[in-house]
Amino acid sequence: PLHLMLVGAASWLWPSPEHVGRLVSLICGVATVWPLHALTARLFPSVPKAPFVACLAFALWGMHIQFSTTAASEALGVLCVVAAVAALARALGELDGRALVSSALLLTLACATRYDAWLLVPIFAGGIAFTLEGSRRWTWAVAFGALASLFPLAWMVGNWVDLGDPLYPAHYIDDFHRAWFPKD
Repeated sequence: PLHLMLVGAASWLWPSPEHVGRLVSLICGVATVWPLHALTARLFPSVPKAPFVACLAFALWGMHIQFSTTAASEALGVLCVVAAVAALARALGELDGRALVSSALLLTLACATRYDAWLLVPIFAGGIAFTLEGSRRWTWAVAFGALASLFPLAWMVGNWVDLGDPLYPAHYIDDFHRAWFPKD
């Protein structure tokens, strides 16, 4: 739903229904370079050209070019995930609580964009629990998991209240695929 809301908001500024989705994807695809640069600089501080090379390789990657030129949600999803990873790397590297909150909120935005990001919530929370030492690790892991789960939980509760099934969209898509390609 986040991608659809951004496309709707962008359509007020660019009233071209056939191009506005591509414009949002292009902006998200270009914006992904910023967190990728920050993440690469943090991971490879002794290699000054590493961020430039990573961003250049990313810009030339065929899948990224496709994501950034279609009206689908992949470019926004990649932006949110890369930004969440960059913020998480900062949080763990500097023990920065604000960066941890930023990472969790960026990940919940990724979850609001694409379902495949939902699995990253327990993976990242588990990684935090195993990376940090002392009492901070469980506090941070639980806080991260709770904040990053805001959208998925709200989405499932809303589907349950409105439709009687917390995973209604996934079940609807599964039913559509079964009907589209029946096994005979």
